[in-house]
Amino acid sequence: MTNGPESGRFLNPGILPVLAQAAQLLDHSFVITTPGRDGSGHRFLFVNQAFTEMTGWTWEDVVGRSPKVLQGPDTDLEVIGQLRESLRNDEEFDGQTINYRKDGTPFVMKWHVRPIRDVRGKITHYFALQRDVSKETEEQNRTQRLLHALDQMPEAVVVVDPHGRVLKANHEALAWMDETDPDRVLDRPLWTLPGRPSALTDLHEIRTAVDRGEPSTHEYSTRNGPHGVTGPRVIQIAISPVADHHDHKIGFVVVA
Repeated sequence: MTNGPESGRFLNPGILPVLAQAAQLLDHSFVITTPGRDGSGHRFLFVNQAFTEMTGWTWEDVVGRSPKVLQGPDTDLEVIGQLRESLRNDEEFDGQTINYRKDGTPFVMKWHVRPIRDVRGKITHYFALQRDVSKETEEQNRTQRLLHALDQMPEAVVVVDPHGRVLKANHEALAWMDETDPDRVLDRPLWTLPGRPSALTDLHEIRTAVDRGEPSTHEYSTRNGPHGVTGPRVIQIAISPVADHHDHKIGFVVVA
């Protein structure tokens, strides 16, 4: 039951200030709420400094209040419904939606909710780790917009890593290769794709250009033309290196 040494250490009230101080040292927002089983819903019992820095709400502002204080017009109610259902079923929850700071500005919050149980297994509290992922979300959205734009281009475009292996082929490039499944070309070396040079000298020139990591254009003949057409075709490609913010080469864009 609750009289053993293990439970004594677990319930030792002297550890609570230490745990509270440790929570204040966390980089991520950390909150503890009531179990929400008394009809009044979940209420904040503890928030750390990272929560205040992320939301603008202080401990004095929110303790005793519902986490709904973070919600607003663009909060995804479907996600909130999933949260409620998980907690109702005594389950863990991981989610992400738009929340709002004290000054009303929106941000994207990702959070992980876990139950705290007593020695009998009864849920006594919930704790959550929360993180502002607005920058990551915007970066993902920019990437998706860029990929969508690539797919709308009338030219065949292939993005490869520094070693020339395919990371992305747009719709026109897949059509050139008479391929419907983009996964079938991923991680393949550029020079093994349909439409590659027929002459070994042309193939060597392209591979050398990739190894040099410099912008280049090439014109070559191929036996297998675009869109599955057989017979000699002349292809012109432009290879442009892509660098990160440290000017390190991270890949190439090839436009044909």
